[in-house]
Amino acid sequence: MAPALRKPRFGEKNDSDGRLVWDPVADSTAYVVQWSEYPNLTQQSNPFQATVYGTETRLDGFSNTWLVSADANIYWRVRAVRDGSMGPWSEVARFKRTPMAWFVTPASQNSYVNAMPLGWGISQESPVTTTIELATKPDYSGLVRRQTVVYNKLGAESTGMSTTLLDSLQDGTSYFYRIQQTTPNGTGPFRQGSFATGTQRPVWHYINPGNSPMPPNGSVRVLPQPDGGVWIAANSGIYYRKPDRTTWISYTYESTGKQLTGSIRDMAVDRSGVVWVATERNLFWLEKGSWQKSRYPFDQAVYIASMHIDSKGTIYVLTGGQGMLRYKDKQWTQYGPPN
Repeated sequence: MAPALRKPRFGEKNDSDGRLVWDPVADSTAYVVQWSEYPNLTQQSNPFQATVYGTETRLDGFSNTWLVSADANIYWRVRAVRDGSMGPWSEVARFKRTPMAWFVTPASQNSYVNAMPLGWGISQESPVTTTIELATKPDYSGLVRRQTVVYNKLGAESTGMSTTLLDSLQDGTSYFYRIQQTTPNGTGPFRQGSFATGTQRPVWHYINPGNSPMPPNGSVRVLPQPDGGVWIAANSGIYYRKPDRTTWISYTYESTGKQLTGSIRDMAVDRSGVVWVATERNLFWLEKGSWQKSRYPFDQAVYIASMHIDSKGTIYVLTGGQGMLRYKDKQWTQYGPPN
């Protein structure tokens, strides 16, 4: 026994929900549904097919353009399955959809931008008028924009994508949009989506020899500070940019009266804001505007890999070939070679 088709009714021109519904067949365990844009639902027409464990299915999960075109017929039929055996096919029914936007983007997105491109697929009818509404509330009571876009105005039927730019958006705001298409055959349902703008996009500030006393090369460490200041270590000196982002202080061999000597390898700032600098021979620190130093516990220069300060203010200097050095209570302790 073949299923009786219930919805959409034969010849329906404004089906809005894409549901295919049929009457049950006694003792059936499943149903096979076929649909196509061609009336001859055979393998040669390559119809879409699905096995359904119920008496209805939906077409909205498919993006084929003729499935959302109000100008295209959709043909479908159903057969029952019982104990692995196929029953006879139902009659072939046809219907048309109401026009609707498809492949709408973005569906959901967070962004730092204050302008969002909105895109959607256009049905094959000509012409197609698309209405776009943008709001800050999901019930669209907070409407901030409403616009219309006409596609296929010259009457050349085609399928394509259309876009519009939603600009002048506010930072940190949730937006809701909906799109509706109208053709000479009728007006379709709204397709809805949402997106949220983030806070203002971070702005990059470039520090170079053209806008600072920094040398063109040899930088080894950058330490931004909580107050907005920035310490930068280079082989030739230490450079501090104040929080006003315009005032610089340079600590070089010449500017410190030859206090800061040697090639700088690393830098750290402790919790008290004291700046510590490791060179190949000495540990320096800036105390009350004057540079102090402590010589490493060996005579020769040494390669410095890195320097770190723990939560208690203890200094650790990792060397190449001399192990690790610890500076605590003005005393050096060496770990590794040669002991």
